[in-house]
Amino acid sequence: MRGDFFTGVLQVAAFMLCAVWQPCFGADAGAPSKPGNSEEVVEALPKMAPHPRLFMERGAEQRILKGVKSNPEMSRLHDGVIKTAYDWLKKPLLKRNQVGKRILHTSKEACARMEYWGYAYRMTKDLAFAERAKKEIENLSKFEDWNPSHYLDVVEMSLAFAIARDWFDSAFDAQTKNLIARQIEEKAFATFFGRKHFWYESDNSNNWNQICNMGLLCGAIAVYDESPEMSEKVIKATLKSIRRGLSQCYSEGGTYVEGLGYWEGGTFFQTLYLNALQTAFGTDFGMLKRYPGYTRSAMFAVSMVGASGLVYNFSDDRERAAGRNPLLFWFAKTSGDSSILYSQRRFYEEGFKPGMQQDVFSLIWAPDADFKNVAPPRKLVWSDADAKNPVVLARTGWGKGALFLGAKGGKAALSHAHMDASSFVFDALGERWVFDFGSQDYNSLEKLKLNIWDFSQRSDRWKVFRYGNLSHAVVVVNGEPFDVSADVRFAKIYDSPKKKGVLMDNTALYCGALKKSSREIFIEDSKRLRVVDRLVNGKESSKISWRMPTWKNVEVAGKNSALVVSPSGKIMKVRAALPEGFKAVVLPAESGNSWDAKNRGRAILAFEGTLSPGQNACIDVALAAEEASRGN
Repeated sequence: MRGDFFTGVLQVAAFMLCAVWQPCFGADAGAPSKPGNSEEVVEALPKMAPHPRLFMERGAEQRILKGVKSNPEMSRLHDGVIKTAYDWLKKPLLKRNQVGKRILHTSKEACARMEYWGYAYRMTKDLAFAERAKKEIENLSKFEDWNPSHYLDVVEMSLAFAIARDWFDSAFDAQTKNLIARQIEEKAFATFFGRKHFWYESDNSNNWNQICNMGLLCGAIAVYDESPEMSEKVIKATLKSIRRGLSQCYSEGGTYVEGLGYWEGGTFFQTLYLNALQTAFGTDFGMLKRYPGYTRSAMFAVSMVGASGLVYNFSDDRERAAGRNPLLFWFAKTSGDSSILYSQRRFYEEGFKPGMQQDVFSLIWAPDADFKNVAPPRKLVWSDADAKNPVVLARTGWGKGALFLGAKGGKAALSHAHMDASSFVFDALGERWVFDFGSQDYNSLEKLKLNIWDFSQRSDRWKVFRYGNLSHAVVVVNGEPFDVSADVRFAKIYDSPKKKGVLMDNTALYCGALKKSSREIFIEDSKRLRVVDRLVNGKESSKISWRMPTWKNVEVAGKNSALVVSPSGKIMKVRAALPEGFKAVVLPAESGNSWDAKNRGRAILAFEGTLSPGQNACIDVALAAEEASRGN
C-alpha cells in the first residue's frame, strides 16, 4: 500500500524534514476499481453555513475565550499560540524547495502559518495577520504547481489556502478571495479530476485516502461561493471515497493498520474532515456512527505509549518518546471519556512551548478541558485480535514504574509494515529494554534507487536492516526472511493478575522450515516478562536464532543468561531454559550495509543453536529488571 508518515511536530525546524508520508504499493494492493457504491451516494448536499465555516464556526471566538478564561492550562496555550503567531510574522516568504519527490515540508509550513495567523486574527482582530497571510498567499500562488506527482503536497497546500479563504473572510478583499479560488481550482481540483489516483481508485485504502480527501473537501467548502459547481462535485466525490479510509485504516476494535505514527497523521486529517463537515453542513453524514473503529482508535493510541514514555513504534514509525497529542482532545470530547487525556496532563501542567500545528485545534476542540478530574484508563490490557495487524498492549499500571508489553502479529505484506510479526517491546523501571528500531528516512533509501515500496518477497525493502526480521525481537530460522504473506493470528489473550499477554501461532512465517511454531509473551505475576517459544523442526536441520534488540551493554553470564545494563545503570537479568547445545551470544545491531542507518548504543542479545530434523524444542526466556546498579 501507499502511505506517508506524519510526525505530528511542526515546529520551525521540523518543517524542513523531508521523509514523511511516502507513497508505496504493497503486495496486498488491489486493482483499481470504481469508488463507492450506491448506498454511499449523496444526492443533495445540505445548506452550507456562512463563512467562516471550517473548524472555527462563526461565533466560535466567544466560545473559545470563555473556555480558556476558566482553564489555566489552556489559557497558557492560547497566549502561547498568539505570541507564536506574532513571532511568525517575521518569517521569510516560503520557497518551492523540492527535496527528493516532495515539497511536503513547504505545504506543511504553509498550513501551520495560515492556522496560527488565522487563529490569531480571529481572536485579536489585528489586521497585521491578514496582511501577512495575504502576502504569503500571493507568494504561494506564483508556484508553478503544488507538486501533483506527490499528491499529499497538493492537498496540504489546498488546506492552507482553504483556511486562509475562510478564516480571513472578513479581512480579505474580493480579489484575494478570487485568487485563492482560482488556485484551488487549477492546482487542486484540476489535478484531481485530470488524472488517476491510487488513493481514490483502489479498493485498498490507507492514510493517503484520509489526507487527500480532507484537503480536497476543505478546499471545496472554502471556495464554494466562488466555485459552486466544481466544489459540489469534489465534495460528493470525497464523501464516497473517505468511507474506504474509515473502514480500512481502522479495525472494528480500533487498531490503526499502519501503526501509531500513521494514526497520528492519518487520524488528524480524518478528524479535520469530519469536523469540517460538521461546521459547514451541521452533520457528519452518519460516519461516526457507521465506523466505530475510528472513535475506538483513541484508546489504541493511548495504550500504545509504554511506561518508559516511548511509543510502541511498530511498522514505519520512528523510535521516539510520546509527546503532546492535541488530537486526543477531540476524542475525549466526542466520546465523553476523559481518561483519554490522562497521558496529556503533565505536558499541560508542567508547561511547554507552542509550535505544533495541532495546538490551534486543541483550543478549537476543547478550550475547557479539565485536567484536574482526569483519571487513568481502567483497562490494563488492550487487545485487538481481529485487526489486520493484531496488537496486544499489557501493563501492570499507568505509572512510570509499571511493566509494559507491546506485541503484534500480522504480516509484512501490509502498508508500511516490517517483518515484525510475533515481535515485542518491553518496559520496566521507567526504561525500555526490548526495542523496535523503527523506520529509516525514506529519502536516504530512495536516492540510492532502492525500491522500498514493493512489499513482495524479493523486494529491496527487505534488504533494509530495520525493515527485515533480523532486527526484530523474533525467532529467525536459517537466517532467512519471513514469508511476507504469512499472517500471524492470536490464539489467546491473557488478562489476569497472574498473566497478561498473548499466545500466537507463528508457523507460517518460516516457509516450511519449522513444522510448528508458537509464541507466548506475557507479564507474569506483575514481576517479569516471559517469552516462551515452542518449536517443532521440519525435515532438515535448522539454525535457530532467538533475538532481542536491547541496550549495547550486554554481559553474557554462561550459556543461558545475560545481564543488560541501561545507560542509567539499571540492570535487566535475562535467564533462559534452552534446548541442548544452545548458548547466549551478543550480535551487532546493524548490518554493515552502506545504506542502513546506525543503531547506536544498541545490540542484539540472542540465544542460538541447531535443531535436528523433527526435533521438539522450547526456548523459555524470563526478563526481570532491577533498580540498583552493580558495584554502587
